[in-house]
Amino acid sequence: MADRELRVAVVGAGMMGGDHVTRIGKRIKGARVAAIVEPDAARARAAAANAPGAVVRADIRQALEQDDLDAVLIATPGQLHEPVLLPALEAGVAIFCEKPLTPDSTSALRILEAEQKLDRHQHIGKGTIGLEPFRRFPSGVSCRG
Repeated sequence: MADRELRVAVVGAGMMGGDHVTRIGKRIKGARVAAIVEPDAARARAAAANAPGAVVRADIRQALEQDDLDAVLIATPGQLHEPVLLPALEAGVAIFCEKPLTPDSTSALRILEAEQKLDRHQHIGKGTIGLEPFRRFPSGVSCRG
């Protein structure tokens, strides 16, 4: 993987998602935003202005099927995490999910059960679960100074 960039889809183009798009573009060497997943067209366009070459999709399944992704960064409101996490787990991409994982323990348990069933030990989330997928970049990927 050292000869190509890590292709990331940022899901959610509000304040957090937009910030992630900018940071990946300006601070991460060896990675790029390949897709922005956002149903609000104006927000999607605003985020895409900071991600040259990124495609805009309204649905995570569309991005996973069409955009040859390595990772998904989920920056939607917490109640929208589960419908994004499940297809991302099934697709086998690395996942970073902003907190909270989900808004309640029942939906969080469904996510963890899906992860175990698929044998996808992804370390989804941050804080209590960890940032491991984004700390273990492939060879040649580093933060810019």
